[in-house]
Amino acid sequence: MKITGVNLPYIELLNPNTVDPKASVQIIWTSTSKTGPPVRIKSNSITEMQEFDRDHRVFRLESTISPLERGAPVLSLKGDVIGFADTQIIKGEAMSFVIPTKYARELLSKVDQTAPLFQWRGSSGELHEKSIRGISGYWKSNNGNVYLVVDKGLQVKIINMSAPKFRYEARWRGDLIVGIGYNDDTKRFALKLVNPNYMIRSVFKFSKGESDEGILLKAQQEIKKPDDGWSRILQ
Repeated sequence: MKITGVNLPYIELLNPNTVDPKASVQIIWTSTSKTGPPVRIKSNSITEMQEFDRDHRVFRLESTISPLERGAPVLSLKGDVIGFADTQIIKGEAMSFVIPTKYARELLSKVDQTAPLFQWRGSSGELHEKSIRGISGYWKSNNGNVYLVVDKGLQVKIINMSAPKFRYEARWRGDLIVGIGYNDDTKRFALKLVNPNYMIRSVFKFSKGESDEGILLKAQQEIKKPDDGWSRILQ
């Protein structure tokens, strides 16, 4: 895991099953305040483990967390990521919890797409928003190919599982995913999420030296006449 605004290498994710229910932890987050340090760290401790069923558990924190700390990574004293801070698990429950990393993807898949979560990007004073679309998973195109899509937030990796040597790098540009490839480096492609289970695609040519703004404008025009549709088959 890479923590935004912190000049550190990737941090290891700790198996939540090995976490001591009475462990001391630290919450780290990026502040947008113009005064004080851009990165804030606060000590806390786990008071108990709460199990909803055999495979669902979260950790309750001793002291409350602020709204600014929601979603911030919670680290063990050794520097491993235990999970993410949240103020409540059940509606109306005003407590502070650590949601283990293994459940983050499951929780995001349940987000109401009509009111999506937003992810902060950049360092202090440089705030960007991007919806967490929940598009990671397997998709089947109208022409029969199966694609594995891995949405990393700003970057999107796509693998043609019908021909795994074809791998594509793309980026979110507004409501479009724009990438290069598809067997011809003179072409770009655009994908647009129509609904949580269906995307449309368009492949188009671009000129060398064309600006990013020009490519985005062309993508916005070309996606209006898609050449393929992708349906979700497995999340």
